[in-house]
Amino acid sequence: MNSQIKGQPSPIKIYSILAAFAALGLVSIFVSINVFIDLLTQIFENRDQIVFDKGVYYLFGGGLFFVVVVLGFFMVKVLKVTDKIQKILVALMALSLVLTFALPQIIHISVENNLENKNYQICEEKSSRWLHAVTIVYTKTLPCAEEEKQSTGSDAGIY
Repeated sequence: MNSQIKGQPSPIKIYSILAAFAALGLVSIFVSINVFIDLLTQIFENRDQIVFDKGVYYLFGGGLFFVVVVLGFFMVKVLKVTDKIQKILVALMALSLVLTFALPQIIHISVENNLENKNYQICEEKSSRWLHAVTIVYTKTLPCAEEEKQSTGSDAGIY
């Protein structure tokens, strides 16, 4: 006989959804770390133009949240962990939600201060903003859009 309660999803569906959340979380964390490493490379190499993509850092906290939720599910439902560990999991979920909104701001302020101290300026022509996705292009020389116009022969910029 089937021991499943009527109307409750099967364990295969539950584990498939959890696997998808875990994969999404891990990819989000990987992408945000990869972009951060690229940003650090640009800064340490003192490139003429440095591209800062603020929106991608929201992925880190969100991805961490998904991973903690999946781990929490397995630890609570499968391993039957203690109340103390459950409280730690809840604290990690709360921390990941705080990181979702705080980390992009912290990185933005740090990068902006660092680059201003190195005499970089914001290139308004190449920077863009859409909701939380903010791409800021810092350059050592202004006007920055003139270089693009001369090399392409047109008046259309990248953004």
